[in-house]
Amino acid sequence: MADTQRTLSALLTLLADNSTGAVGEGDIRDLLVSLAPEYAIMSFSSTAETSVATVNTALKCSGTTADTASSTNMTVATTNRITYDGTPDVIAFFFAAISMTAAGNNKVTSWYFAENGTKIAATRTQRKIGTGADIGSAMIVGCTTLSTDDYIELWCENNTDDTNMTVELASPVMLLTFMKAA
Repeated sequence: MADTQRTLSALLTLLADNSTGAVGEGDIRDLLVSLAPEYAIMSFSSTAETSVATVNTALKCSGTTADTASSTNMTVATTNRITYDGTPDVIAFFFAAISMTAAGNNKVTSWYFAENGTKIAATRTQRKIGTGADIGSAMIVGCTTLSTDDYIELWCENNTDDTNMTVELASPVMLLTFMKAA
């Protein structure tokens, strides 16, 4: 018998009244699978400039990424993407410490997470890069509800001009809550 991840409401219904002893070993396994944390840790294994064509336009960060560690229902692609492969819907918390450079001086930059190709405005953090060769750093955090095959990516934006930017180091991490979304 396969273990099944269940929503919180399904678990509460299943375990609401066990006076008849109807909760079996499969139900308990489903409970354990549903409460187990899901996670993914991605790192940039090689850097590449993100080509900026238009000021104030968010773009997916270039570079090759690697799966540092991930659980069963998470996939980390080499293209700067963490995908949730499980069911049911979950609440995801994600964060990243990033280091960056710019191809010019005095550049104000913004950094975001994007969900399914759309930037999440509430995750925006800004960093001014004084001298292009100087490595700046920033921290990004966010939260959203993910469904099967939803994905998170790291995005950047040059708020000064169309000068390119590079992620030098980044380790985006996604943690899914113990309680699945209802």
